[in-house]
Order: sequence, then structure tokens, then C-alpha cells
Amino acid sequence: MSRNVLAVIGAAGSLLIWNSSLAQAADLGGNCCADLEERIAELEATTARKGNRKVSLTVTGWVTEQVMWWDDGHEWNTYVIGLGTNYASNVQFVGSAEIAPGYSAGYVLHLELRDNNIYSINQNRADSTDANTVNANESYWYLKSDRYGRVAVGKQSPAGDNANFNSDLSGTQAAAYWVAYDTWDFGIRLSNGSFSNFTWGGGKNASGGQCHGWGGGPGDCVGSPRNEVRYDSPVIAGVQLVASWGEDDEWGVTGYYTANWGDFLVKGVASYSGTNDPNLVVANPAVADFQPSSHYLQLAGYLEHVPTGIWGNFQWGHMDSKGYESNDVYYAKAGIKLKLTSLGVTRPYGEYLRANNGIYDNDGNFAPGASQTFYGAGIAQDIDAAAMQVWLRARVLSADIPRSLTGGLSTDDFTEVVGGALISF
Repeated sequence: MSRNVLAVIGAAGSLLIWNSSLAQAADLGGNCCADLEERIAELEATTARKGNRKVSLTVTGWVTEQVMWWDDGHEWNTYVIGLGTNYASNVQFVGSAEIAPGYSAGYVLHLELRDNNIYSINQNRADSTDANTVNANESYWYLKSDRYGRVAVGKQSPAGDNANFNSDLSGTQAAAYWVAYDTWDFGIRLSNGSFSNFTWGGGKNASGGQCHGWGGGPGDCVGSPRNEVRYDSPVIAGVQLVASWGEDDEWGVTGYYTANWGDFLVKGVASYSGTNDPNLVVANPAVADFQPSSHYLQLAGYLEHVPTGIWGNFQWGHMDSKGYESNDVYYAKAGIKLKLTSLGVTRPYGEYLRANNGIYDNDGNFAPGASQTFYGAGIAQDIDAAAMQVWLRARVLSADIPRSLTGGLSTDDFTEVVGGALISF
């Protein structure tokens, strides 16, 4: 019995020593749980939180800026600028919640931050007239079925918005696409050094001559989010259809096709949009009882030889507006994807654009027969570790305006060299 008593006493002593060791180890000079709760409270106080636990919240976006050197034939300078509405610095709040397996609901709130709006900089202004503004670029909710597609309601991109732009899979879109937004408000010089009554953006009071007010030309017609209902089909055999309607009978239908054909990556786009909105289409004062009506056709194709990285992209836009002659925009870009460093893909490219019969003067008068071209080249370098891309590019812009509208003088070319970067978060 004495041995049993000793064994019990020994076990009890060991248990006391073990408990004491645990308490001492956990104490660490204070109450562990209180310290942990205090730290959690600090993190909660400095962390973005969503309003409920049913809907997810993802915050994304990017910050992007450029340095632009320009020469209009009689003057040159260097500005720090943004990229325009397609690639302006922005933040997006995206939420979703599962309703049932295969069904979900969600929302998108997309805010653009315009620290220096490039649409109003020119030879006489290095800073924009409406800098430091926040624009609600998109705000809509949606219902989605994995099987039947997605329906969205609110301010969002119409079916034709950026349709041709979306055909470009080269990864050089931030550096270059078919709209020269950074020269939008720059005046076109005449051969004697004076300013013509035209700007490189197609006309100050026309919101892009090529589009007759319906977007920002040349090329980017149907070019901004609108209050609409939009349907995106599921992707079936590489094909997706997008349709939208809203804003006083504005509508559009776009089809996308993406596939791999052996060693080739292929994408095709076909889009057709129309509007009768008098707040969009610029009235032609030369036409009696003008009734607004515009239709825009877009066709584009992309082809890439994946093993070599060689690619090409062609885009065409055709605008028909009642009361005006139809016009066309042709854009081609080609290059190669190279793995030269461990930083990421290196993307040299060349580009060319021609826009026919789509320029207004600064008083809002249409100039039949006027056209614009630009050609350029550049290189974009991915920096994968920082979710970043940097680029350097050059463009030369030319305008062909009837001499009857320029006092018999020819126009000078405009040259720009731009270096910039985009970093995502």
C-alpha cells in the first residue's frame, strides 16, 4: 500500500509541475489571450471590411502614369499625363454571392481617378482643366448562371464598347491602341506655324469626329459606359455573345470567338451597334429636320504563332450616321512576345492607323473629306514580380484637311515619344 501511495503522490507532483510549466510558458510576461485579442482589434481597425458575411468583396485596380515628349513642328515640350478613360488609374470593388450551386449574384463599382485628365491638355496647358476628379465609370448588379449566362443592370459597358479593342491579346494594349487620347486637345499646326481650327482629337465640340459624338474617335465609338441592361452568354466552343439595350434605344450585339488552332492562337470579333439618342449624335446644321441615327460596325481579328510569339492584330470600324457621309477606321498592329529576361515577357511592336472622313473643326462644323493617320513603334516590358508593365513608344500623326478649310496651307505632323508604367493591385 505504501508503494501505491508513493506512486499516487509522485504522479500528482508531476502533474503540478507540468501545469506550472504550461502556465509559465504561456504567460510570456502577460496574458496571451488579451495580447492576441488586442492585436486582432488593431488589424480590424486598419483593414477594409465588407458590410456582411454573405457577399464577398474584392478590391482591384491599377495606377498608371506617363511622361510625354511632343513636337508639333513649331514647338516642343514634355508633360506628365495619364492614359485616358480606358486605362486611367482606378479602383474596382467587385462582390459576389452564391445563391445555389451554379447560380450567383454580384455587383461592380468601378471608380476612375483623374489626377490629370488628358482630354484638356494641349500646347498651352500642361495640367487639365478638370484634374483631381473621381468618375463613377461603372456601377451595376448582376445575376449569373454558369449554364445560361449573366444579366447585368446599371451603368456599364455596352455590347459594342471596346469590342475591337478586346480582340488584341498581345499584352501591349496599355501602351498602344487605336485611339490617340494623349493628343486629343492638341491643335493641328499649319505650315506657317499658326494653329488651324482643328485638333488631333477630331474636334473640340464633337467628342471625336469619327464617331459624330457617339464616343471618342478615331475608332473608339460606342466608347463609354451607359445605363443599360446587358446579357453575356456562356462560352460555348469558344464562342460568346454579348447584347445590350438602354439609354433611349441604344443597342448592340457582339460576338467573340477564341480558340487554339494547333500552334496558333486565334480571336475574332464582330459587333454591330445603333443609337437614336439626340444627346449623343452631333446634329448636322446643314440637314433640315435632322433626326439622330448612328450605326457602328466593328470587325477585328488576332493571330499568334504561340511557339515563336509572333502576332498580328487588325481592326476595322465603319460608322454610318444619318446626315453624314459614312467613314472608316483601319488599324493594324504586329509584334512578337520574347522571353529575354527573368523579369517577364518583352513585347516589341509596330502600329498603323488611318481614319477617313471624320473630322470636325473647333466650332463643331463637320469637315467632309478630312482624314488622319498615324504610325508608330514601341516596346512593353512585363515585370511579373510587381504585377507591372513599363513601356516606351513613339508616334507620328498626320492630318489631310482640304486646303479650302486651312486658308490654302498644308498641315504639319505631330510627333510624340511616351514612356509610362502600369502597376496592378
